[in-house]
Amino acid sequence: MLSTSAQQLKEVGVSMGLESADLLNFIRKQQKLEREKRDEEKNRQRRKRERRRKEKDKQRKEKERTFVREEAERKAKLLQAEEEAKDKQRHYEFEKAKLVFEHDLERAKYTSQQRQEEKRERHGSEMEKFEKQINFVREDNQDM
Repeated sequence: MLSTSAQQLKEVGVSMGLESADLLNFIRKQQKLEREKRDEEKNRQRRKRERRRKEKDKQRKEKERTFVREEAERKAKLLQAEEEAKDKQRHYEFEKAKLVFEHDLERAKYTSQQRQEEKRERHGSEMEKFEKQINFVREDNQDM
């Protein structure tokens, strides 16, 4: 039994006045053309699918590159923020140490001044004591 397409081709060939070998060649030729046409359509569809797949791959890769770039930028900003925070902390610690040093220096100066004053007072009172002794000895010598 002939397929629908072959049956239709036979009817077309008979209506054109073809018989036996000529009809058979006509049917084969037309079937070959239809096969080629179907194959070409399949190839066209395959190429279309392939183009879509490549476009999707291209978009996916672009998204990946964008993600990687954005992730790198985010990490860079995070590292920069961390470094700035560390710098601020170091600056704070430096200023704190500087204030402590200046305070200790002022306290040392004050303590030194106090010691010098105490030394002067002791020296002054010792001098007064010696002067009194000298005056006493002088008075004693004058009385004699």
